[in-house]
Amino acid sequence: MTSPSDPNKGKAAHPRRFKPPLLSRSVRDGASPMPTSSGSGKTQSESVANHLAGEQEIQELRNQIQELETRLSLLLPEHRGKDPYEVVGKHIKLLNEYNEVKDATQVLFGRLASLEGVTSKTIHERYGIGPED
Repeated sequence: MTSPSDPNKGKAAHPRRFKPPLLSRSVRDGASPMPTSSGSGKTQSESVANHLAGEQEIQELRNQIQELETRLSLLLPEHRGKDPYEVVGKHIKLLNEYNEVKDATQVLFGRLASLEGVTSKTIHERYGIGPED
């Protein structure tokens, strides 16, 4: 129960508000708030080096994004206004044709190697066809 002289009578209880930690005088005066060493045993110079490496990685990612956006802007006009299902269907058809030709070539190379008594690798090398081709 509250007494008639209770100053909080009729007021809703407020949750405690978060108070940021107080900065030391050196930080207020312009010093870096970075600790000189962390619990992981890193010195301030190591922390700065890690931060700089992170900044460099961020810049590299920004450059990659810019490059991809440029490539995309070059591709968009080529496909603008086309039915995406038609474009994908055409690509699938072309990939199927490519795979059929590649398979037939492999069969021919295998037969040629067998007739000559050499390995398929020898035939591939003779015609300048590498493992990725």
